Amino acid sequence: MREHFLSSSVEEWGETFAVNTTAMWHLSGAFLPLLQKSVYGGNIILISSINGVHWSASSCTPSYAASKAAANHLTKVMANKLRGLYIRVNTIAPGMFPSEMNDEESVKRWEENGTVKRIPAGRLGTAEEMGSAAVFLATNGYVDGQVLVVDGGRSLTASGS
Repeated sequence: MREHFLSSSVEEWGETFAVNTTAMWHLSGAFLPLLQKSVYGGNIILISSINGVHWSASSCTPSYAASKAAANHLTKVMANKLRGLYIRVNTIAPGMFPSEMNDEESVKRWEENGTVKRIPAGRLGTAEEMGSAAVFLATNGYVDGQVLVVDGGRSLTASGS
């Protein structure tokens, strides 16, 4: 959904939130009974986006950024509500990674317009780096209610571009 917020419908806005925020709440709730049975406590790891932390007009729509920011806040609310049940909730907010959403055409455009060069790491992220972030959140029992930004330092240099 690459719409301008003034031209988007209420239905389009709602669809974006349903996919990016409400689905996280529903899925987490569906697994809650199973997580409560764990002797060691449960662990929920959600996936959001750097666009929920730092919005870039050139990279996403207002509804996408707002829905991801809401998902990031949902992480903190859920972690607070589930703390007495020993269920941790954290989120990974990835930056620029190749994916189904970020296809070869998108990656080529980022390389051509200099976006990749503005990432301090000098490259896009890898699946292994996303996996490492998830393993960290899954194994570190002292991290709860956090949004882990995995963006190669892009949010350090992004200034609304």
